[in-house]
Amino acid sequence: MSRDNGCHWNYTGSKARFYDKIKHLLPEDEYHTCLDVFTGGNSLGSLLPDNWELTFNDKCSELINSHKRLCSQRKDTLYVLDSLCEDYNLSKGNKEGYLELVKDYNGCKGVFDTECEFYLLACHSFSNYIRFNDNGEWNMPFGKRTFNKNMRKKLINWKERISKKGKITWTSKDFRDIDFLEYSFLVIDSPYLMSVAAYNEKNGWTEQDSIDLLKKVDEYASFGGKFILFEEVMSNGKHNNIISEWMNKYEHVSLGDNSKGCNYQREDKVTLEVCIHN
Repeated sequence: MSRDNGCHWNYTGSKARFYDKIKHLLPEDEYHTCLDVFTGGNSLGSLLPDNWELTFNDKCSELINSHKRLCSQRKDTLYVLDSLCEDYNLSKGNKEGYLELVKDYNGCKGVFDTECEFYLLACHSFSNYIRFNDNGEWNMPFGKRTFNKNMRKKLINWKERISKKGKITWTSKDFRDIDFLEYSFLVIDSPYLMSVAAYNEKNGWTEQDSIDLLKKVDEYASFGGKFILFEEVMSNGKHNNIISEWMNKYEHVSLGDNSKGCNYQREDKVTLEVCIHN
């Protein structure tokens, strides 16, 4: 089975595209209890070795609940998604249908299959971003994209990969509330400190968050825990001094300049990503 295209939607920041560069850091001949601390779209998480005991975590409970629903053994998943698309006439040209779904999702949580609704909102939103306002309501604008045949295939492939895993646990916690020492391997793909995205608006991810995380990883590593951590050492031509200094304690794999073609605001500017590991 192909290990590319790991995410079941075009989730921002997907690390599946780096799998070939970092797969040697995921030894399938070893057993690990692994925590994917910021699983996001679960792109890399779904590609982790099948024999590992996996915990997928994300602070966004709506995201975790959607993952759990979509990978469940219920046979009506695709039927529900297709029915919702038909009911709201969802397409990449129908903004009104998307806004109607937003209205119903925000007003009727728990009444229908909100986990599938959430997934379709993410499929149709601007850049597939996930964002809620201060009242907990979905408030991303329409993205002129839709749940098409390609995304349907991605979802089916993702469900197939997840079904082959051993033990899986889904959690929704702040990283500070997790005992890293309960796990022998960590996958850490936190929001990038210097990137502009919906997840770090309104101080969603701050410099103090990064400092707290790196300190916690240092403590974990001092007890022999293994980890991989993704970050940018340079973003849009600006240096990330915090990560540049911290990574000197460990090894790293360069993931290259991945900015071009991803963000028009970064034209002719360099963005360098790395995978830090021990």
